[in-house]
Amino acid sequence: MRVFKGINNYLQELSTIKFIITMVVLMHLIITPFIPLFYLYQKYVGPIGGPFSINTPTLTAKIILGSILSPILETAIFQYAIIEFLSSISILREKNILIIIISAILFGISHSYSYIYVFYGFIMGLLLAYSYLTYKNKSFSAFWVVFLIHCIKNIISIILSTI
Repeated sequence: MRVFKGINNYLQELSTIKFIITMVVLMHLIITPFIPLFYLYQKYVGPIGGPFSINTPTLTAKIILGSILSPILETAIFQYAIIEFLSSISILREKNILIIIISAILFGISHSYSYIYVFYGFIMGLLLAYSYLTYKNKSFSAFWVVFLIHCIKNIISIILSTI
């Protein structure tokens, strides 16, 4: 538990730019150990799916849809609305870990392209909800920090999926 507190304290002290970059890198690194699981899922169960498997005419359309529109909508629903609502309930007000988990579960379920993608969405949702709560009481908007993390992460994923 002390390790998590140390990591949390470190992340809390980062500048906004460094925090955003750190979270984007963390989102890509945290999923790396699961790559063999994704491979096995695809081989034995079926396609993983995902928003980038949806046919869109151009790379520009994928970037606009997947890296601007979707992150704005998802941040508004799964971080802003859900976290603010849960934080307003008196029995949950000081239970940030529970709020993060609930937000992440709902975020994961909304990415129901496949079971493995729900799991992937849950992991990403944990980091996004944590980011929102980290910036909720700071001077820079929690909404825009989470949007930028999500946006940059998706742009990188879209570019990597076209290589």
